[in-house]
Amino acid sequence: PYTRGIYPAQYQHQAWMNQQVLGYGQAEDTRERMDLLVKGGMKGYFGRHVFNLVLDLVSQAGLDPDDPEARGKVGQVGVHISCLKDLEILFEGLPLDKVNTIFIVGEPSICLLAMYIVYGESRGVSKQALGGNSMNYLLRGFNWDVAMFPPRNALKVSVELIRY
Repeated sequence: PYTRGIYPAQYQHQAWMNQQVLGYGQAEDTRERMDLLVKGGMKGYFGRHVFNLVLDLVSQAGLDPDDPEARGKVGQVGVHISCLKDLEILFEGLPLDKVNTIFIVGEPSICLLAMYIVYGESRGVSKQALGGNSMNYLLRGFNWDVAMFPPRNALKVSVELIRY
């Protein structure tokens, strides 16, 4: 019955939305873009702003920014997030209970979700009030030659995130 979307009334009452993927450089750089999008009238579903944040290669690989392998890669292909301070810079002053945050990252997704929950709770926002999702494709690393976990462990972590 739903041939034009996932809702019973389809998109007759609300137009399709094009949600931008963003993230580059340091947290300050990405926050500047987030503010520009909100100021420009960015909308999201259900009255929430939507931030689809892609993370840099260093964050995707789970590396410390001081690691020699990270040299020259911090902030490339996405925003660098490695600590709660980065989340503070990204979300300071934003109403977390009115934002959907999507972290587009593979293997460290469960760690990033935990950091986001801790950050939200430090601001007085319960984990139940936080909106968004976490990309749960830990097995993709084997296709891209960036696997962080052996296959059995990657599957176990993926299932734990679903269960959570």
